[in-house]
Amino acid sequence: MWDVFEEVFDPDASLWFFYDARQTDPIAFDISITDAPWMYFDYYGGFHMAGEAYNAEDVPLKPYLVGVLYDAEGNILDVAKDTVPVYILPEGIAPFDLTFWGPVEMEEGMFDPTTEWFIYVDYYWTWESYNESVFLNNFTFEAVQDDYGISVTGNVINDSGFDLENVIVVVSVVENATDLLFFTANTWLYDDLLDASNVDFEVDVYSDLSINPDEYTVYLMIVGDVIE
Repeated sequence: MWDVFEEVFDPDASLWFFYDARQTDPIAFDISITDAPWMYFDYYGGFHMAGEAYNAEDVPLKPYLVGVLYDAEGNILDVAKDTVPVYILPEGIAPFDLTFWGPVEMEEGMFDPTTEWFIYVDYYWTWESYNESVFLNNFTFEAVQDDYGISVTGNVINDSGFDLENVIVVVSVVENATDLLFFTANTWLYDDLLDASNVDFEVDVYSDLSINPDEYTVYLMIVGDVIE
């Protein structure tokens, strides 16, 4: 490694790089990603790359995703990375939203040269679940579009028969005409949700405000882990 380090180190340069690597065993999961993710800037100037991931494996997985923007010459313009918010069950689908980008959010016009994009699965940081997860379907909610996006408020009842922890509310906003994902956002309920109890929740979806409410439908996924 030090030979490589010496090759690229220039003490007179204002910026220099070195290479590092980790040797690992080959890992691969059968995970597929939306072919055409929805990309947009929200009210606050945040850039989003939203889509869905499909798990074709026989175990629950939480994929780690890396989104990349390229220009016409193949140069990388920006990168963002994050995990899918929930463990995806076998043959299941879950939404994701890659945020916290760099240059495209910091400098106006940096997104304009984008001609290609790709979402990679980082298999090394993709995790299998060893907990029993429960989907909660007894909930009510209201979605209202405001000046910043879509505000989703509601209440969920834990009628699973189990005490739950790590409960997450995931909102998907789907285009009616194509059944493709527009936007997604989520929030964690940090307190344990005991059996037969209920709790209020609120999720703010920072959306593309050019979308008319008649064009989409809001769906919820609420999942928790059984407390052992």
